[in-house]
Amino acid sequence: FLEIDRGTVSLQRMRERYERYFAWWKHRVQKDGAFRVRVITMTHDPEYVNSLRRVATDIGRDPQHPKAWRGLIFGHRWSFNLKHPERILAPIFRYADDDAPLRSRLTPLTLDGFSLLATLNVDP
Repeated sequence: FLEIDRGTVSLQRMRERYERYFAWWKHRVQKDGAFRVRVITMTHDPEYVNSLRRVATDIGRDPQHPKAWRGLIFGHRWSFNLKHPERILAPIFRYADDDAPLRSRLTPLTLDGFSLLATLNVDP
């Protein structure tokens, strides 16, 4: 999923969205077994993306899982230039609780033998 945030929604509302994504993912894992979800939040500036990361730091955390849920990935529009669209695959994304950039790779997504789009996979 892609969340484009222009700062028009409160941080509390975004936290609630992230909690719902996590609850949905957890339900699907319990129901179906392995299930991967990535929610990429892109926003307009680095300071605001850090605010979003802060509200998401404890999503999915508990005594057995000390890190934030890895389904949430954050970036901002100034981390790449549309004149160089390949930069979107550079290490520009971060998890909520980790400042280290994520390495990414594109994986083709196919449906009925036709390539439709690509999905972002990340290697920590």
